[in-house]
Amino acid sequence: EDPSTPLYGRAFQSAYPPASSFKPIVALAALNNGVVTEDSTIYCPAAIAVGNAVFNNWTKIPEGSINVKRAIARSCNTWFYQVAIKVGPDAFLGLSRRLGYGSVTGLPLIGETPGIVPNDRWMLQNEKRRILNGDTANMSIGQGSLLASPLQVAQGMAGIANGGILPKLHLIRQVQDTRGRVVQAPAPQRRHWLGVDYNAVEVVHQGMSDVVNAGG
Repeated sequence: EDPSTPLYGRAFQSAYPPASSFKPIVALAALNNGVVTEDSTIYCPAAIAVGNAVFNNWTKIPEGSINVKRAIARSCNTWFYQVAIKVGPDAFLGLSRRLGYGSVTGLPLIGETPGIVPNDRWMLQNEKRRILNGDTANMSIGQGSLLASPLQVAQGMAGIANGGILPKLHLIRQVQDTRGRVVQAPAPQRRHWLGVDYNAVEVVHQGMSDVVNAGG
């Protein structure tokens, strides 16, 4: 009865905007589809106009011309707005689904949320319109109608880290008898093939590493 609901499983029962944790998925889709390369650069101002709306970066200082690794390291919103519109929502939202977004993980958990990965049908039912460029820009930075549980984000990161497959999640590592001997241990299993070029994955890995290791 505590108003803070301490027994509510927020890690898997609640859905939140995944925010900047979603950006590597957009970067990977853009690399995989050839919209950007490891070395190509895009000029990133402090804000860009999409239709009648202005979409801001998190800093008021222009980032200049940067490549994909720098965009990930700096979490540059204006890079992702532009690239997401070029690659299209189907590409990065489809990849997010292969990374487990928009569906339950399959763990034996009660009340797990599937989250929301919109498509045109969902948008027509809920927003009375199809996905527009403004929606695409918003979702490219993990905002808008996109929702995921913390468990889904962790699962997606495991898929990006692996690079080739989305691993099937397991709730326990192993079962032991009273003497500590392992009597059961689940073998690694595949949930989905990601279907992406591993060179693209390695570029995203480097950008994610640069978040905590590079200067600036």
